[in-house]
Amino acid sequence: SQLDGQLVHMASEAVTDDVLEYAEFGIREPAVRLRWNASIYQWTEHRRTEDDRTIYTYSKEWVDAPINSSSFHQSGHSNEGSTMSFSDGRQQASDVRFGAFHLSENLIGQIDAEQPYPLDPSVALDVRPQGFVNGGVFQTGSEGDPQIGDQRVEVFVVGPRHDATVMARQSGETFAKYETKVGIPKEILYVGKLTKSEVIQRQRTEAAFRRWMFRGLGFVLMWVSLAMLLSPIKALLSFIPFAGRLLEGAIGIVTFLMALIISAVVIAIAWFVVRPVLSISLLVVAVVGFIYLYRQKSTSDVIPDPSRSGPPPLPNA
Repeated sequence: SQLDGQLVHMASEAVTDDVLEYAEFGIREPAVRLRWNASIYQWTEHRRTEDDRTIYTYSKEWVDAPINSSSFHQSGHSNEGSTMSFSDGRQQASDVRFGAFHLSENLIGQIDAEQPYPLDPSVALDVRPQGFVNGGVFQTGSEGDPQIGDQRVEVFVVGPRHDATVMARQSGETFAKYETKVGIPKEILYVGKLTKSEVIQRQRTEAAFRRWMFRGLGFVLMWVSLAMLLSPIKALLSFIPFAGRLLEGAIGIVTFLMALIISAVVIAIAWFVVRPVLSISLLVVAVVGFIYLYRQKSTSDVIPDPSRSGPPPLPNA
């Protein structure tokens, strides 16, 4: 009780007696979570750009919802009349014991030890006799030969007992979120018994991954944006196949380097206080890249034009 309201670390077994149900297939199981996914077999349209042309291809796939084939670019691939009689769903236990405590709804949701739940053919076909069960998955239609409009249902379960580790604020007989030094609320659960240092290391690794993911996304968006700014130049020469491809490659290289330079400068500025050595290294990389681009531009300025007579022009000051 003297730790109430404080940040605590605890490793124990998460246990529940709650019985979860998916009546549509006669499932009743003690579990932390029960989830089911429904899908339907449909024509799908894929498009890609090649030599400034849009190419459309079509394939049959299992998807989450019916696809309106009337909007397809090409006819002959119809999903007309496809409807779904099944839907996605989930149930989660409300009472999960954790030693002398009870886990909050947020912590229960973080128990990610999900496993496929194979349907019992005898039970499933008693409830849904219009299909078949193959490999624990229910499907309508003919086995081995799915047709447009056929449906499939897969079930997943998180069992009733799991070793787990919690780092959160102790609040009576349960846990609540705590605020970090920078004001981020956290309530952490990992499956398995971990030490305090292992939990902290995982948090640092996940945070670093998220940061680099956003940095990478920012770089890609900047690269695409710069390429779009220069796309009118490419469009002017697109009618000449060789020149269009050559210019497209040149634009891609130049915009890649420009985006890399700008990204390096932004990251270096953000790191200057906490990681000065790495920040300076990134700034050096950015300066080298800028000098390289400038020298390439200067070189192109002094290349003589064979159509003109006389000596080549002097380089720009």
